[in-house]
This record gives sequence, C-alpha cells and structure tokens, in this order.
Amino acid sequence: MYELFYIVPTKYTEDEVGTICEKVKSVLTKNNAKLATEDNLGKRKLAYAVSKFKFGHEFLISFDAERATVPEINRELNLTDEISRHLISRKVEGARGLRPEEKRRTRKEEPKTAAAAAPRAPALSEKELDKEIEKILEQPLT
Repeated sequence: MYELFYIVPTKYTEDEVGTICEKVKSVLTKNNAKLATEDNLGKRKLAYAVSKFKFGHEFLISFDAERATVPEINRELNLTDEISRHLISRKVEGARGLRPEEKRRTRKEEPKTAAAAAPRAPALSEKELDKEIEKILEQPLT
C-alpha cells in the first residue's frame, strides 16, 4: 500500500484542478494501481514558495500497486507540469496518520501554558498606576 501526496498550484481554476486530479488518477490506473482512498486536503498556505506560489491545493491518494511500478508512476508524475510537488511513500500497515476529516488544531485552539492560564490582576486606572509607580520609586535601592 502506498500514499501519494501532491500539490497543485493555485493558478488553476477549480475545474482545471478537477481535470488534473483525473489525470493523476489515470496515471495510477494506467500502471495497474488500485485506488483505495482519495482525499482533497483543500487550499493551504505552503511553508515556502514553490514555483513562485505561496498557496496550493493539496491531495492525498492511497493506492495499492506492485513495487516495480512505483518508479514508473513517479517518473510520469515528474513529467506532469501541472503538479508543483509530489511524494510517494509506502504506507505502513497499522500506522495511524492524520486523516483530513480529523480536526486539526489551529493556533487559536492550542493549549494554554500555565502563565497564560494564570489569572491576571485587574487593570488599574491612571491615578492608581501613578501611585503604584511612586511607591516603587520611593523604596530604597539595595
């Protein structure tokens, strides 16, 4: 069992992305691969610009194929101009990876640290703040 992850740049419309996906699937089926699952991970910001694009449509396909056909699939995908990057990896049986339907944690949902969870002192008015500063300044330096 193998997984194919590939990125299509955002310069293509939704219809064109659909035809590119069909092209990728035809490359797999032409090489006698049996498609197991196909997941559209959506449009995402890339970690760095790839082919001058900062965003891309990401896809993940699980397929079963003979080991000898994987280099040919890789070669054909390398020749496909519509795909910015791709990666074929062997899927380990029993391994649990993130599935697209699982909720992914965003920055807003990250767990709070102890310092962030600690209660804050109430906000002071200007006069109260001036009094607090005066108290601190009046203390002798040690």
